[in-house]
Amino acid sequence: MDTFVVKVKRSLKEGVEAFRHFGWGVAFSHVSCIWSNESTKSIQLKNKTILTYLRRTYNTLIEQYANKERSFDISHKGDSAPVWVFWFQGEQQMPELIRACQRSRIRAAGTHPVVLLDKDNIKKYISFPKEVWARFEEGKLRVQHLADMIRVHLLRQYGGLWLDASIFCHRQIPEEIFSYPFYSLKGKYLPDFVSGNQWTTFLIGGRPNNLLCSFLDDFFMEWIKSGKPFIDYFMFDCAIALAYETIPAVKEEIDIVPESEGDYYWLNQRLSQPASGALLKEFKDEASVFYKIAWNKDWGRVKQGTLYEYLINNTDSE
Repeated sequence: MDTFVVKVKRSLKEGVEAFRHFGWGVAFSHVSCIWSNESTKSIQLKNKTILTYLRRTYNTLIEQYANKERSFDISHKGDSAPVWVFWFQGEQQMPELIRACQRSRIRAAGTHPVVLLDKDNIKKYISFPKEVWARFEEGKLRVQHLADMIRVHLLRQYGGLWLDASIFCHRQIPEEIFSYPFYSLKGKYLPDFVSGNQWTTFLIGGRPNNLLCSFLDDFFMEWIKSGKPFIDYFMFDCAIALAYETIPAVKEEIDIVPESEGDYYWLNQRLSQPASGALLKEFKDEASVFYKIAWNKDWGRVKQGTLYEYLINNTDSE
């Protein structure tokens, strides 16, 4: 009964909000996800409905980009392109796992400066309209969505590579990553995700003024002007999917990125395991350059002698 009541309350709250801002189709798809416990079918319906809404609403913007061509040769080098990281509270407030990730990035970046952004220095690099900051300060824009907007704006203006603060770098970042007009991690195609597993939003990069990040930056600015809330928690993925499906040169930018080696979730799945010699050897041999970690999990309860503890104490020498 408690679950039923919770679903009713969520349906009323989220359904009415979605209907008010986006219409019946989007509202129905959100409610369907609630009552089906986020089934694959309901998620696919929601993604399809959202993309239909976005295509209709942002048709003019799409047309501005539809005939543009990819601008950059992948042989172009970016030896000093920055690595961008954002931790809103600042370095001193980083949990120990995020600190370990930051040390790993500095070690792995080579000639690329690692720029740590926070609430105090972000405006040195970002020139958002005042409406963006106003919505954030009023609590109408989540810090996660602000970070989505920040990364595409930075990549459009400066280029480089954005890594979420919870990305651990296992080895040196390959230089070829910085040569792509757009770069992201890519896995085998999975139809259950709006991304199809063809990109991630927690690790993206590119050359300055690359086509996709330029489109995304313009898309987010138009969205802010509309005064509407984000249509979905994963609207960033939806916006990339929109560009992928409607702008041929963006599709080309994404398609030329090779499939990533290794499993970038491998580490997160094993942090609580004992750091045996066999596991450490497996870790050493694992092919992925980057690992995404669920930083907000209660890793503080992890027992001594685990891979988590090993990572915290051996980041600099790993």
